[in-house]
Amino acid sequence: MFSKLITQLLAEFLGTFFLLLTIPLASHGVATLSPLAIGFILSAMSFSLRHICGAHFNPAICFAAFVNKSLSYSLFVGYVFVQIIAGFFAAVYVSSIHESKILFVGVEVDIGDIWRLALWEFIYTFALVSVVLHVSFSGQRQNDFYGLSIGMLLLSAAFTDDKRTVSLLNPAAVTGAELLSWLRGSSDSFIFFLVSWIAPMSAAFVGSIFFQMLDTKDDRVRRPTNIAMIY
Repeated sequence: MFSKLITQLLAEFLGTFFLLLTIPLASHGVATLSPLAIGFILSAMSFSLRHICGAHFNPAICFAAFVNKSLSYSLFVGYVFVQIIAGFFAAVYVSSIHESKILFVGVEVDIGDIWRLALWEFIYTFALVSVVLHVSFSGQRQNDFYGLSIGMLLLSAAFTDDKRTVSLLNPAAVTGAELLSWLRGSSDSFIFFLVSWIAPMSAAFVGSIFFQMLDTKDDRVRRPTNIAMIY
């Protein structure tokens, strides 16, 4: 019905929207168990939409795929754009049913907290990028566990984030929330906005470099029957 590009952009929008919608709602609703909901929604969206758009759902993942030459420049720009729009609509929906302040749960202006957040974002975005690249772009890319691997990584990262910030390794989340704040004439989280872009994008670049160092460049798709298990 639609062109391939429109279909890809729409799929990327839907996956990103539901992921970024779940992060603040789960954090507000089930609190300490919110990582389960976040990890499961990412896993479900990855399984259902990867065959259409690649299931990036994150500007940092798109950047890593672009650096790895697995994503064209036009798709990179298009995906990041729709991800930010998805983040904005998710923020609008959340603020319409809850107080807007839950969009920035745990955000502090203390410089120490900002540095700790930046370090946490860098480390776990690096891990997320590494997992996505290895399960989706390496010799083992034709597997049935990619959604579980990606979802479990984000689940694990969320459990280590005691503040449950809205960003959660995804720059599109905080950008959408910031856009809503700007439209309402109140933007008091600009430093958080910068950190939520600089740290993940830097980690994505480093992660893509490490992936290229570790990847065997073997075009033969590895299947469970020809992977040697080492004990």
